[in-house]
Amino acid sequence: MENKKLKTLQNKRTEILKKMDIAKKKLEEENENEEVWPGHESTVYFDNLNNYQVLVAHLEAIESEIKLIKSGATSP
Repeated sequence: MENKKLKTLQNKRTEILKKMDIAKKKLEEENENEEVWPGHESTVYFDNLNNYQVLVAHLEAIESEIKLIKSGATSP
């Protein structure tokens, strides 16, 4: 069961990392091409990047917990 959960989390993390790369590229393109103002697409990409980074951090923490459970250790 833990193996399945771990694999699912790893797949989600990979998916989010791909989305982060796309958002980074779009942010760079927008910043190079235009003036930026609040609500501009580049600020949306920046917000998305921040959200993706938070999600990846949470997924990595959950992965660590699952690995601890698999190894028989107790979580702190």
